Amino acid sequence: MTFSMNSELAARYNEPHRKYHNIKHIAYMFKTFKEHFDPRAAEEILLYEDGEYGPNTITGVGQYAGAIAVAIKYHDVVYEPEKGDQYNVSESVKLMWEEYPPTRKYLFHPEKVAKAIMNTTHHTISEQDEQDPIYCAIAGTLFDLDLWHLSDAEKLQETNKLIQQEYNATDEQWAIGRSQWLRKFLERDTIYNTSIGAERETIARRLLEDDLKELESRL
Repeated sequence: MTFSMNSELAARYNEPHRKYHNIKHIAYMFKTFKEHFDPRAAEEILLYEDGEYGPNTITGVGQYAGAIAVAIKYHDVVYEPEKGDQYNVSESVKLMWEEYPPTRKYLFHPEKVAKAIMNTTHHTISEQDEQDPIYCAIAGTLFDLDLWHLSDAEKLQETNKLIQQEYNATDEQWAIGRSQWLRKFLERDTIYNTSIGAERETIARRLLEDDLKELESRL
């Protein structure tokens, strides 16, 4: 599957320090969107490039395919692990606004896309935001695509190794830090935010529990 991305974004996603949060991660998210969420919506995404994204006649999340496309492409465009998640999402949103300045009018709900990107630090939708169906469609889909690998055993193990490399973490450092992340994640009521993601909730939880047990055995 192919998707459009301007040269500046592509250069950022191909930075040498990125082992997981790179162009392959973005391609995986687009591929997953097409295969599991709405094939027709994904086809629509490919028709857009650097113009004005907007809702189309497709039903479901496909109504917001353009917004989801922007969110996917910009959510990790700045990635410097040592500076922390908040810095990375804030800078990523700044670059999105440079491409789509708020002085212009767009049809793809850029303010909701920006908010969704900011909230990838925790991948959850607040009770207040649940009252906004457009935001829920955009953010919920973005979050689930970003976490899709958690429900794929082979992809999860591959991802773990690559993220450990990004952080230059020793095996002990990784076991401690990742265990803390896993415990916090498993305390959530749900991992996924959409009805499509919910179908993979059970397997994701089992894989994360197995991962946690394995890491704890090292400590």
